[in-house]
Amino acid sequence: MDAVKIFVCEQATRLRVDGALCEAGPGQLLVSGGRGQVEAVDDTCLCLTVFDADFKVIYPELADLVDPATPVMAFKPEPLRRIAAEAEVLRVVAVLADANRNAMLRFVFVFCLGHDRRYFSALLRQRAIGDPHFFEFIANNSLNPWSVTRYAEELGIPLRKFNELFVEKYGVSAKHWLLEHRLQHARGLLVMTRQRVVDIALECGFSNHAHFADSFKRRFGLSPSSWRQSGRPVGDRSLCG
Repeated sequence: MDAVKIFVCEQATRLRVDGALCEAGPGQLLVSGGRGQVEAVDDTCLCLTVFDADFKVIYPELADLVDPATPVMAFKPEPLRRIAAEAEVLRVVAVLADANRNAMLRFVFVFCLGHDRRYFSALLRQRAIGDPHFFEFIANNSLNPWSVTRYAEELGIPLRKFNELFVEKYGVSAKHWLLEHRLQHARGLLVMTRQRVVDIALECGFSNHAHFADSFKRRFGLSPSSWRQSGRPVGDRSLCG
């Protein structure tokens, strides 16, 4: 399945759904089902792409709102689902999209569940529960000092297929995501623990201190030691939520 797309339409807009042109009036949230091709024709609306990894992150916090009786295997999402939304709701989505991606996604799907619990429960469960082995493997081994090739070998799939699957599930390449994840984890350890920097580097999957220090400074603008001394918070935006 393709990634789910959310279109935030504060004004009238045009979209192409599986090649057919359709129009959407102002004051709508449009949610693609992840089957078929849906794209905006012009730039009159905000388009947000939601990958399976995003659903994995937000689902635990929404689980109590989801109808557990909704089917998953038999569920066939619509190419595009339309939800009427007040201007204030759409503005909140736009603001959160710039400030905190996960908070924005939680807000959108809480709103959608309030309008159509059965449909969006099925959509959330289908995207969050699918392919558990792949996600569990990445989560359990993301800090291992492995190359991308090693991950593919451990899963028993060709490297090209692994890279394609990773982009499909996470929205970025495995190399990019793994580096970001390791750096974010290291940043937290620098602030919350007194571990030696070299030990943090090794714990987070870096083969040596120099590689870790160079990568950290390129990402955050400070060396690991300077970051620790500055007492910087760990809550800024990142690819890993």
